Amino acid sequence: MIKALTGLLGLFVVTLSGPAVGESLQQFATNASYHSTRAFGSGVYDAASNKTFVVWAGAGMDIWVRGYDHGSNAWGTPNKVEDNNCITLNCYHNYPIILLAPNGKLRVVRFSHNEGAYILKAPTAGTSAGTWTESQFLANSELVGYPTAVVAGSQIYVFYRHTVQDVYRNLRFVKSGNSGDTWSTPKTVIDTGNAQSDGLNEVYPNDIGYESSADRIRLTWHLAGGAAHNEKTKHVYFAYLLPGSNDTLQSASGYSFGATIVADDFSNQDTRKLRVASVLYTDTIFQAVDFRMPSMGVQGGRPIVGFNKRVGLGGGDFESYRGYWDGSSWVVSRISANPGRVMDLQYINSTTLRALLTTYDGTRDNAVKALQTTNNGQTWSQIWSLSTVGQFINGADAINSVNTVNVPGSGIQAVIGTTDRSEVRNTDGAQYVGDYGMSVIRD
Repeated sequence: MIKALTGLLGLFVVTLSGPAVGESLQQFATNASYHSTRAFGSGVYDAASNKTFVVWAGAGMDIWVRGYDHGSNAWGTPNKVEDNNCITLNCYHNYPIILLAPNGKLRVVRFSHNEGAYILKAPTAGTSAGTWTESQFLANSELVGYPTAVVAGSQIYVFYRHTVQDVYRNLRFVKSGNSGDTWSTPKTVIDTGNAQSDGLNEVYPNDIGYESSADRIRLTWHLAGGAAHNEKTKHVYFAYLLPGSNDTLQSASGYSFGATIVADDFSNQDTRKLRVASVLYTDTIFQAVDFRMPSMGVQGGRPIVGFNKRVGLGGGDFESYRGYWDGSSWVVSRISANPGRVMDLQYINSTTLRALLTTYDGTRDNAVKALQTTNNGQTWSQIWSLSTVGQFINGADAINSVNTVNVPGSGIQAVIGTTDRSEVRNTDGAQYVGDYGMSVIRD
């Protein structure tokens, strides 16, 4: 039996009164705004406290954090850790990213789009409760966009798109060795040199992940631009950043780019194995590749990248693909024959990789499904499918994001965000009222 509990601050949780059988959806918040979350950063597991913490943007892009205690199988009280009151057109860019810092305390990174960057710090380890502190760590002059953050050993790395000029934007990063108290000076790591002949000189970061066994950070991105900012998009790219004093980059093949991937590397993107797949805009489809571009390290330490190619003009009219590095080249194939987007990847064990995809019904993404592979994505089998229609409240009618948090069997697998497609990018601020649902996939 399922029952809804109403309570504090208008938030509610759907609880299962009895043992769960297979996967199910559980709504943990009803006050979310639309935000353009990537394939990472919506949740983090803290082994020391045996809790999963989730983050989301509420009304006016206020930042909320909530914890789930796996020992007691109970959600804690949601905590608004920052007031933003951001309701202008571009506020949806300011999606929050939650991290477990090296000192064992929670951190949330959020940007003020095309201005500066901020870090929010929890006062106590093992909990999201209490009064968090905020500090700005990148000046407004950095013109930041699209926070992309990860903890790599004792360092926090934050990557961001930096605006050089309107349709020329590179990728930079800063890092902190003391859990966000102080930061390095910005360093440019990917830069087209404004040399792309079609004008697509904007670097859009899409995914990030850290592989502790190899001590390297995975990065995926695409290029955008054209006659105007983000008019068109193209291609799927992958590289490693090797943390250290020099923070050098290399391709999946081991080719070293040095400290920065530059115009010459893009000119030789296939011989240097920088480009995973060619996905080019057409006369009718300008936004050829989606910003959801998850990556994982699979068997033999070889990377696999999920990406989505737009095939129609509908909001979710995409085909899902995977690019696998087989040791000598990138091998690309479809993940699912059905329309929908690959949203995230989970490494289940040493031989099994799971992909979480949306199902597109011709007008919207209205379900999430799990497919698994044991041969690096040559073939996939569907494990389960869940309709998200029951999670659509207050006008929300489509899936906005799906982020994995923990592996199956841990209690919480992923975080799902929803939105009202008619309100996205409206100038009236309707998408920031804060009445959409946020859910988790339970097992």
